[in-house]
Amino acid sequence: MARAGFLVPLGEGHINPALGLAQALVRRGEAVTMYVDPAWRTRVERIGAAFSPLASLVRPDRLREAARWPGGIPWAAAEAHLLDWVTGTAEALGPRLRADGIDYLVADSAVGLLGAVVSQHLGVRHIGLCTTFAWTVGLSPLFARRGGGRNADPGAEQARAEAVARFQERWRVQPPAFPEGWMELAETVLVFTSRDFQPHGDRFGARYHFIGPCLGAREDGEPAFWQAVERAASVGGSKRPLLYVALGTLFNHRPAFWATCLKAFSDYPGPVVMAVGPHTAPEELPAVPPHVVVRPRVPQVAVLARAGVFVSHGGMNSVQEALVHGVPLLLYPLTADQPAVADRVVELGAGRRIGPDPTPEDLREGVEELVNEARYRAAAERIGASLRAAGGCERGAELVLAFERAHTWH
Repeated sequence: MARAGFLVPLGEGHINPALGLAQALVRRGEAVTMYVDPAWRTRVERIGAAFSPLASLVRPDRLREAARWPGGIPWAAAEAHLLDWVTGTAEALGPRLRADGIDYLVADSAVGLLGAVVSQHLGVRHIGLCTTFAWTVGLSPLFARRGGGRNADPGAEQARAEAVARFQERWRVQPPAFPEGWMELAETVLVFTSRDFQPHGDRFGARYHFIGPCLGAREDGEPAFWQAVERAASVGGSKRPLLYVALGTLFNHRPAFWATCLKAFSDYPGPVVMAVGPHTAPEELPAVPPHVVVRPRVPQVAVLARAGVFVSHGGMNSVQEALVHGVPLLLYPLTADQPAVADRVVELGAGRRIGPDPTPEDLREGVEELVNEARYRAAAERIGASLRAAGGCERGAELVLAFERAHTWH
């Protein structure tokens, strides 16, 4: 039995797949230590893994900084911050990993440089976890560089140059291209989607294993929530299927969007469930019709099992959970990989995309088209079948163990 060290200093969209894989390894007798933010300690220990603290990169101050830029933080500013973060984190983590007896690393590819630096420093092997579409320097379906990168900024470029110099001085290597090159540093990469859903999936070699999403056990929700949904259905009627609206776990404090949704679906002839996040206060919203259930958080997978349409931000986990259930999507992408995920859903015929400032008419017409045209649900079901067939975390665990058997860890 070897001990795996999981490095996942990111948010829920990254933590959930990693937890699923770690749990599958624990069930097979593997020892796992997860280096994650303390907020996840209970969930880590619940699956039988050991917890060790690693502060999340997804902090309120970074989210406020991202909100200042309509297209997200400039690439150069993000790279400068992350290069210094990698050095500081690697220096602090190295002794802890050695003391914990870590035999191999499983690191989120979004911070793949950290995994590469630490694995080289310790002399252990490195498996990457890709929780969105895979991309490489030569093939980047996600982040096409335009004019020097997203939101080019002279001050950020200078900060980047200084951070690169510091990194080179400390580690004696040139950092790879950001962000694409960071994903290519692991010896093998587990990608949490199917090769069919991945853009240009046939162009990725044997080092990339497309295992699909981890669809482990998730919460079913409190009885009071489902009673509220049943009441909404009795009021709204059954002419339309359940409509679900959510914007993920990070950028969901958007009172204007929620107000637009309430106006758009005020006469929707069926139940509506809206997950508005923990920071949206009731007084920020207009009156909620009786056929609409508004909660800070809902059991998403269970809701999607009943839903007919999902209005979503286009986060990878949310989109794949919908597709697995054959639910077409109306996509309102906000940042990061979400525009690329939305474009892929539209390309494959499983949904529609709306603009950054949708009107009630945009939302209403989009949902009506998805409900009335069967081709959208058929496409969602087709993609969902490929995601289920990819094997999920059980296949991922088998791949990790096969990699372990094929290599000497020290």
